[in-house]
Amino acid sequence: MKSGKWAVVSGASSGLGVDFSRQLAAQGYRLVLVARSEAPMRELADELARKYGSDVRVFPLDLAAAGAVRALSLGLAEQGIEPELLVNNAGFGLYGDFSEQPLERIRSMLQLNIIALTELTHVLAAGMKARGRGQILLVASIGGYQATPGYAAYCASKAYVLLFGEALHNELGAFGVNVTVVSPGVTATRFLQVAGQQPTR
Repeated sequence: MKSGKWAVVSGASSGLGVDFSRQLAAQGYRLVLVARSEAPMRELADELARKYGSDVRVFPLDLAAAGAVRALSLGLAEQGIEPELLVNNAGFGLYGDFSEQPLERIRSMLQLNIIALTELTHVLAAGMKARGRGQILLVASIGGYQATPGYAAYCASKAYVLLFGEALHNELGAFGVNVTVVSPGVTATRFLQVAGQQPTR
């Protein structure tokens, strides 16, 4: 049981982020939920408080926006929260011909999947390293292991997460901080809907 320890879950308003949050609450973690959509996180916070008596803080932030990670860091410091676990889950995909996808949409995806993930990891890893303990879970994808036409930029972004996490596992392990990368396949989330791909066999 992890009673009293803080865990930060990004992308906590839907999909895997919700499932990670429920699992952690069941283990006794206190939770910081981070995502753009506030209402679903409030509902989840109420659910976890009722079911597990969880202490849950909600931060409605678009992590892809400039300054969002800094705002989160300041908010955590103001509330005296020192996370011992980070689930870096926020991200989305884009499906279709790369040359026909809106460039602004591609940029937004890369900003969230790569830059925001890197910034959030950097900010929280520093505190974990100083304290000599912590865990970081980075959510990549099976797409990170192969180039996939139709998901060219998305899979490239997840390859970054995979290699980034493997390197950090080595760098931070000596300081008591464990880094793990999980690479899901197709799951029952809104991923395909957001990406613009119709589900087929």
